[in-house]
Amino acid sequence: MPDAKIALFGRQRDVQSALWMPAFQNSIHILYLGLDDVTLKTSSPSGVVTMYSRRLFPDGESREVRVLSSWVLGCEEPKAFDPFPYNVRDLHGHLLRAVSLPFFPYVDYQMNLQDLSKPVALRNSLDKKLIETISSIMNFTYEVYTPADVRVGIPLPNGSWTGMIGTLQRGDVDISLMITINAARLAFMDLARVCESDPIIITSLTPQFIPKYLAIVSPFTANVWAYLVLSIVIWGVSFWLLGEVRSKFTGERSLTLNESLFYSWGIILEEPPPRPPRHSTGQVLLGWWLVAVLVISTGYRSSLVANLSVQSKMKPIDSYEDLLSQRNWHWGIQDTIISGQPNIRTNDQDPVLKKIYENSEPISVERGLEKIVQGGYSFLVTRTRVRTDIATKYTDEYGRTFIYTSKQSYKILSDFGWGFRKGSPYYNLFVGIFNRLIDAGIIDYWIAESIASRVRQIRKETQGADVSSSIDVDNLFESNEVVLKTRHFIGVFLVMLAGFSIALPTLLVENLIDNYHRSR
Repeated sequence: MPDAKIALFGRQRDVQSALWMPAFQNSIHILYLGLDDVTLKTSSPSGVVTMYSRRLFPDGESREVRVLSSWVLGCEEPKAFDPFPYNVRDLHGHLLRAVSLPFFPYVDYQMNLQDLSKPVALRNSLDKKLIETISSIMNFTYEVYTPADVRVGIPLPNGSWTGMIGTLQRGDVDISLMITINAARLAFMDLARVCESDPIIITSLTPQFIPKYLAIVSPFTANVWAYLVLSIVIWGVSFWLLGEVRSKFTGERSLTLNESLFYSWGIILEEPPPRPPRHSTGQVLLGWWLVAVLVISTGYRSSLVANLSVQSKMKPIDSYEDLLSQRNWHWGIQDTIISGQPNIRTNDQDPVLKKIYENSEPISVERGLEKIVQGGYSFLVTRTRVRTDIATKYTDEYGRTFIYTSKQSYKILSDFGWGFRKGSPYYNLFVGIFNRLIDAGIIDYWIAESIASRVRQIRKETQGADVSSSIDVDNLFESNEVVLKTRHFIGVFLVMLAGFSIALPTLLVENLIDNYHRSR
């Protein structure tokens, strides 16, 4: 317990070793009574008593021991003094050693793999702002190191850890910068929450417009078109049957089945035959069909105008269910997610999540975004991590991005925070500062500012290099000027071509049949 008050007794020559015993490395309030030639059993006690204390975080690297008071038993009364005068609000320039790995925008620095023993210089990131702010408040200096195995850390059979966690567990450092909080790590360190973890989102190519050749059919869905064709057939057959029944009683000629179907089709196209039926039964049936056609044709025309002027886009991929519904589609996942959560593919019992993770390809963020541009591919990535890449590499000078990020996100990691040695005396002070920064919204602001700063830096270095030359920009973003071009009517020309393609072989077949009958 860092706040526990501890009193020790012993010889004065042992004060240095007693006060700096490893067992008391986290103790703030500790008092040592140095007793030299002290006799307490007689009626007149004698000897010299000296009260010692230490400053937990002395200036420099020396282990400082201070005398609080000293007096001779039986000769004088001790002067009043504060036996526990020190606190950890001011660390008096003490050096705190930290361990971390680059994890932008939370931590960022240039890793020197040739010599990991040297401290690194933090670049603009959340942790740089945090440690600079807190060091100015608590008056300490700091150094940041890379773990020797360049890993976050995994547990070993003997109970020890590797990586960043092992470095902190062994006491080689005092603090671990940004790290994921979980139950296994809490057993070996104190974790102070800094911010929420980065959720996973689905990134895909920006939804494209529905192909131009589908403009003629896009006003109605497939179900509506099916019901319309079925209605034409049913009405035509019904009209023909009514005529056949009436002709048996009156002897009048009725329309053939083909003529009735074309009658029904002609009304839909607003080109019905010039002579309406004479009998009242047919007129009633025709009247109601005209009302239905009026509603259908009005809806089609208005929707067609809307689709030709402002084209609809394909449905975006906003969820795992949308992703699984795609045909001939592949997807990958950020490789660091798999390395940080190696059991993600086997532990999840949800069938949708299980299928998503089992069929995902672990690749880097850079490679994942490149495959998105090629089409037919989605990439599962942490939201904050991908924002910089999208803003710098896949956004044009007008601020239009070619990468679509899903509205729904999935959180699989616990919150992020800093790690401290168990019982660290300054842990509560860090927690208090973190909480105030979180409540004030400073943490979120610093994250956004770090990303914006990186984007400005990269754009300045690349001078707006365009990597989107392989993307059909016209099919991603619509123009303000609505001009109907040939491509808008491709569907009409395709229908005409289909009609000619069907009519020609039909003509040939009819001629062959006619010649066959004549020859006989």
